[in-house]
Amino acid sequence: MAAITQLEKAAILLAETIQADWEQDLGFGGWLGADGERVRDNALALVQAARSDTLHEVTGGASVHEYLGQSWLKIHSKSYEQADAFQVLRAAK
Repeated sequence: MAAITQLEKAAILLAETIQADWEQDLGFGGWLGADGERVRDNALALVQAARSDTLHEVTGGASVHEYLGQSWLKIHSKSYEQADAFQVLRAAK
């Protein structure tokens, strides 16, 4: 089994942070929960893409923020910060 890369670790942390924010949003209902579910699913896809080195193909060349969804990230500061950290590592790759 291959060692987990820094990029994969960052993707996992991003997905976990988004999951926590999404779970908090579920109590509010409406677009926050529905949009958060899409963002969470996309974050899980980023974990797989980081693992298989297919980020460009999965995101279509979009930034992490664009791929996940700017509007949802902007109101979830912890998730936004993790997306920033992931994007920095992705750019350095």
